[in-house]
Amino acid sequence: GVYKVPAADADSNLAYLKDRNVKYAIVASIRAQPKVNNGNIVNTMQRILGPVQQKYPDKLKMLKQIGEVEPAYLFEIIY
Repeated sequence: GVYKVPAADADSNLAYLKDRNVKYAIVASIRAQPKVNNGNIVNTMQRILGPVQQKYPDKLKMLKQIGEVEPAYLFEIIY
């Protein structure tokens, strides 16, 4: 798994994922405090993919959303 953000820019993050042959990513609303739904979530994947989505919106294709209140998304990464 990815537990830290490799860089803040889209190109570095995309290269990081490509070098590791990542084809899909799950962006989930994982609670920082499992028993408390206060909006604080672990956002590592959001911080990696956010800059990519802003700079290259065609590089991430959302395949599936599960849930409404605390959603999870499955993305295909298109290199």
